[in-house]
Amino acid sequence: MNEYRSHATIGAGHPCLDGHFPGNPIVPGVVLLEAVAAAVREWRGVAVSGFPSVKFVSPLRPDEQMEIILSGGDAAAPLRFRCESGGRLLAQGSAIL
Repeated sequence: MNEYRSHATIGAGHPCLDGHFPGNPIVPGVVLLEAVAAAVREWRGVAVSGFPSVKFVSPLRPDEQMEIILSGGDAAAPLRFRCESGGRLLAQGSAIL
């Protein structure tokens, strides 16, 4: 299977964390998807035009490293992604290129 792996960390000082949630910060799902889109650009050199299917499973905390696993994305298979941290699934779904 054609696969690509990338890593991302959202620092505790990132502006998305203000108010999300005071005393118990978690990284918003849209920020995870921005990291997935950046990994797709690194791998395929193209932009993501949409995420038709996304399931958020577990929260990502500030300064926690996330691994992004991409597969497919060619004529034979749609692009699929998984976001994990320490073996824990954070999110998974598909993207349209």
